[in-house]
Amino acid sequence: MLGGARDTVIKKVLQEHPAVKRLGTIHEFSLNTNEHTCDLNIGLVGEPYPLRFSAEYTITKTPEGADFRISKIHCEKPWIEEILKMIFEAKGNSIHLPITGLAAKLVLTFL
Repeated sequence: MLGGARDTVIKKVLQEHPAVKRLGTIHEFSLNTNEHTCDLNIGLVGEPYPLRFSAEYTITKTPEGADFRISKIHCEKPWIEEILKMIFEAKGNSIHLPITGLAAKLVLTFL
């Protein structure tokens, strides 16, 4: 029950991130807190159907709230996965999405 609430909060935070808004819409999102992995289906702008992605993640407390850090991302389309690998290499092998305010407090409650 609480896991579903956590997933909903994190999905909303990710959906509101400017990069995600530019790229499309998250249709499905789930976390495996034991393995620190997430799976999501994203309807990318211009694609006829949602694409599956999976990634490793960490959530850490920060002075401003929380940080959702994504690493080792995989996509069902190899060419998209290669582009993501190049982006991740340029960004230090992870991308972080800051979480602030009430959303951060809710996310940190589930750690």
